Amino acid sequence: MNLPSLSDLFSRTRQRVGWFAVCPSSKGVFFAQVKYNKSKPQVMVCVFHPMENVTSAALEKLRKDAHIAGFQFITLLDPGEYQMLLVEAPSVPVDELKAAVRWRIKDMLNYHIDDATVDVLQIPPSKKSGAERPQSLYAIAAPSETIKKRIALFEKAKINLQVIDIPEMAQRNVAILFEEDERGLALLSFNDNGGLLTVTCGGELYLARHLDITEGQLQDSNETLRQQYLERVELDATVCVQP
Repeated sequence: MNLPSLSDLFSRTRQRVGWFAVCPSSKGVFFAQVKYNKSKPQVMVCVFHPMENVTSAALEKLRKDAHIAGFQFITLLDPGEYQMLLVEAPSVPVDELKAAVRWRIKDMLNYHIDDATVDVLQIPPSKKSGAERPQSLYAIAAPSETIKKRIALFEKAKINLQVIDIPEMAQRNVAILFEEDERGLALLSFNDNGGLLTVTCGGELYLARHLDITEGQLQDSNETLRQQYLERVELDATVCVQP
């Protein structure tokens, strides 16, 4: 079983290809399909299938019922299944970068580095700094066993899984659609796992932060609590995007 790169979707050349996303969660499975009409994406399918336990048999049945066997598929890891670590960029040749990053993050993981699948997302240097090389980068690490289990789940369901992505990069792809030339864009989203704030510019991800406020808390029936959660979000987001 070959382990795909976690960052297979980082290349912007893939963004105008029609993909079908299948994302298991603790409460069910999300299905989404996007097609590009010239330069604009069009959501063709967006549905949630609730289920207590996402099995390969259940996925295969959903695939057959939806008649989507011929598509290329992408899935997202849950936030608890990987770590996205901001580290100083090693001063090494490009072909040695991943090995150097693996060494740098080995003590930041709660499992052995030999059991990790690691990828790298470089943060472009600031134009104001005048630096030619990135000063920082994101290391994305996930237990190889987690990746293997996700691949096996899709293989048994006869789903042609092409890409394993992470929410930060998926949100970056959405943010690109709203960017203006030479201007950064902050995008904030919420779900049951909490909030995700990303800052992008020129199609590149510069910052990603998780907030511990969930979608449910922002919809709390208690107006006082709801306002407190909103104020916390505003404060956290302001601190994150301050220059």
